[in-house]
Amino acid sequence: LTHEVVYHSLPRRRRRELHGRIARAVEALYADRPAEHYEVLAYHFMQGEEWAKALRYLRLAAEKAVDAFATREAVALYDQALEAAHKLGEAVDIHTLMRLYQAKANLHLVLSDFERALAAGEHLLALARQTGDRASEGAALESMALASRYAHDLDHALAYARQAIAVAGHVGATSVISGSYLVTGSVHYLTGRLQQARADVDSALTISRSMGDITRQSFALYAAGLLRNWEG
Repeated sequence: LTHEVVYHSLPRRRRRELHGRIARAVEALYADRPAEHYEVLAYHFMQGEEWAKALRYLRLAAEKAVDAFATREAVALYDQALEAAHKLGEAVDIHTLMRLYQAKANLHLVLSDFERALAAGEHLLALARQTGDRASEGAALESMALASRYAHDLDHALAYARQAIAVAGHVGATSVISGSYLVTGSVHYLTGRLQQARADVDSALTISRSMGDITRQSFALYAAGLLRNWEG
């Protein structure tokens, strides 16, 4: 409580200055092992309103949290990273923004927060189309398809997945094509269209095997097992 009273008695400019000094001191003292202090550096550079440094360390701290399966902490850090990015405005590379939104979309899916996953995908889609990045456009559509499918909005899931397949096909983004076939396949088997589901799941399995994509391959094998069970 004493700390809070003293801290808030300081002028805002003085607080920013002190946070900046602390951040630079930590950065210098632990230059040989910065990963141990990403969160501290991110906090102090954020409070010091040194937005470029804050963005860098917030991204690193978020990635560290993802690796530790601290998903909610990672989402909070990515939210702060986006705040820092918006403070920097046009100084931020648009591809950095795209990576932030892609990460948020993935993490919200893990948390079953499908509405926010869809919103992050929509941001990514807009940025990808702005830059003409077809691979990222396909990835955004695949993400939106997944969010819609798990939210039981099957019509939109099917539409987004088909768009993703079409876009990714132009640039050879095979992982997006495989993942999108998994979505269309799951929509088909959920609605009783097992023959269509089989064709899509087989396509997903063939593509994922050819490129060594173990994650999508495992999902495709799981879906194929479900289909055999239901057909039986």
